[in-house]
Parts: sequence; C-alpha cells; structure tokens
Amino acid sequence: MNLSGCWIARSRVLLLCMLAGLVAGIALWKPVRVLAEEAAGDVSFRWAFVTKPAGEENAQPEVVAEDAVLKTGDRLKILVEPQSGCYVYVVYHSAQDELKMLFSYDEQKMDSGDSEPRMHFIPQGDAWFRLDENVGRETFFLLASAERLTTIEDLFRQYESSAGDAGSQIGKQILLEIEDRLKQHRDLSSPAERPVPIGGAIRSIDSREASSAEEIASLGREVTAKGFYGRVFTIEHK
Repeated sequence: MNLSGCWIARSRVLLLCMLAGLVAGIALWKPVRVLAEEAAGDVSFRWAFVTKPAGEENAQPEVVAEDAVLKTGDRLKILVEPQSGCYVYVVYHSAQDELKMLFSYDEQKMDSGDSEPRMHFIPQGDAWFRLDENVGRETFFLLASAERLTTIEDLFRQYESSAGDAGSQIGKQILLEIEDRLKQHRDLSSPAERPVPIGGAIRSIDSREASSAEEIASLGREVTAKGFYGRVFTIEHK
C-alpha cells in the first residue's frame, strides 16, 4: 500500500469535510443575523407636542415640557408624521384615572399611492384639546415601535367595552404594559432626537388652519431609534 498516497487521500477528505462544515456553518449563521437585524427594525418619525395659554387665541404655540405645569383653559395639540413603516401610539391618562387611545397609526393606513410622509394632527383640523376644571396630573404617552403593540391594542378594545371595576382593572393592565415596554428599552442605545421643522403637505380647509399648522410644524422634532421609542409627558394641571 502506498502510505503517502493514502495520507494525501485522507487529507483531501478531511479538507473537504472542513470546507463543507464551514459552508454549512455560514449557511446556518447568516440568516440568523439577518433575521435579528430585521426583527429589531428602525423607527423614524417626526412629532410636535405644543400648548397655547388660555384666553390668548392669537398666542404662538409653545413646546410642552416633559414635566409641564398648565392651568384650566390651556390648550394642547399633537402632530405626528411617521417617516418609516413604524407604528405610533398616543395614549392619554387623565387626572380621573381614565385612559384614551388618542392616536394609532401604521403604514397600512397611508393614503393609497401617497408615498410622501403625511402629518396627522391630534385632534384633527384646527381643533385643540382644552384642559377642563378637573385639576390633577394628566399624562401623555408617546410610543413608536417597529412592531405592532398588539397587547396594548387588545387591552384597549377590552377597556372601551368594559365599565366599573372591570374597566378599572383593565386600565391598570394597560398602564403596566406601557411601563414594561418603557423599562425594556430604557437601557438600550439612546435614540437620535433633534429639533427639525416637520415637513409634508399641510392640508387645510382655510388660511387660518394652515397658519396654525405651520406654527405647530415649525416646533417639530425628528426621532430615529432601533425597534422602539417611548416618551412620557406629565402635566400638573392646576
């Protein structure tokens, strides 16, 4: 038997096995990495949260701070302009412990054939929220996610069809779910956020509404984050 020829043959087999194992390893590893990147997703949107003082109809809007102090009669308005296929939610928690989903958006709700980012006013048109006589702590949650927050959506559907103690318990579950979401992403890399006038077409019914929309849009901020973004605004209503 030719020992050198046997060694060469075995070496070739070993080399082929190593190459096959390497190729198999790459084939198994690459899709996992791609899926992980796709699962994280990108969140990109623009927003503005502004206020106007009571009794001053022609006052310029001002940005609402995260811990603002406002009074009865002051007005509030929110503007959201998603830039990517993300889901944006605006949730309101009143001083009377009531919850309301003020806004929910996903890429499927864009106008057919409209490729440009679209601004969404909350409330719509030239209407504003107005703080009533019920003083206390008002909280607004701004949430944006690359994936639908289906648990929160389902809980809100149950909440809106419930009353009394049942509704109260579901409301607590909603707040806990939002808090858990915020905690989960608190230690992740900080999102990029910068002041930028909000773009997009301002669709208005008259010049007064267009002027108001432009004022609000000029105070916009742009956010880019990986997978999720959350912001909490607590207003001391006095």
